[in-house]
Amino acid sequence: MRTGIVGKVSLVGQNLLGRYRVVRPLARGALATVYLAFDLYGTPYALKLFPKGAEARRDREHWVGQRLSHPNLNPVLEKLDLEEGPALLLAYAPGEEMGRWMLRRPGQARALGVFRQLLKALAHMHEKGLVHRDVKPENVIVALTDEARLLDFDLSGPAREAFKKPLRVGTLPYLAPEQVLGQSPGQEADVYAAGVILYWILS
Repeated sequence: MRTGIVGKVSLVGQNLLGRYRVVRPLARGALATVYLAFDLYGTPYALKLFPKGAEARRDREHWVGQRLSHPNLNPVLEKLDLEEGPALLLAYAPGEEMGRWMLRRPGQARALGVFRQLLKALAHMHEKGLVHRDVKPENVIVALTDEARLLDFDLSGPAREAFKKPLRVGTLPYLAPEQVLGQSPGQEADVYAAGVILYWILS
């Protein structure tokens, strides 16, 4: 998820629904802000807050997440309706974005091991008839153990989903040609984006 400033709403310090204590922001993207939160038993979660009016994006990510179950895909747990806006409760993925992880120069063998996990995550999505549509290093979290998770499914959806009009979805440097043209992508678009990441690893 890209880092940036989204709105003025902050959940830091709040106790939500009497269950989750919000500690700090984890990431700020073009639309949503993700916070670190703990439940009453000290279990960490990621809480993703969307702006008011973005219920459709929240619901899309929840719909996709409920159809996925794979160790390399970050679980989407629950929909929350907060005063500040629609939200999602996600499993907390410890680690750092793949781009930052690569700056530590982990070596090609370790980087390819992470890349294989990305391919396994995409294979599971594709078997379910789904496309991620925004595969990029910022959406891959790598733990200290080199375990990787793909996250951020609010742009994901069925392969070749019908759009009412041409719609460019994703992050430009990783977009397949058909995505640049606004066409509805199939699974091969995710493979294209993964290929861009592989080229980056090898070069």
